[in-house]
Amino acid sequence: MPSNRLSGKTIFVTASAQGIGRASVIAFAQEGARIIATDVNKDKLSELENISGCLLYTSDAADE
Repeated sequence: MPSNRLSGKTIFVTASAQGIGRASVIAFAQEGARIIATDVNKDKLSELENISGCLLYTSDAADE
């Protein structure tokens, strides 16, 4: 059950395509947050495109 307790908040998540990053994106979205999700794996990242309030960017956090 979403509580919207993060409504109005923006969260930046790196390594969003799999594992803990993906789970974090889903959990934050369920709480009403706007998420900026990044990952190097464009194909896996695109699986999150149907999550409301989630903006996707292919990016390598280790790249200056």
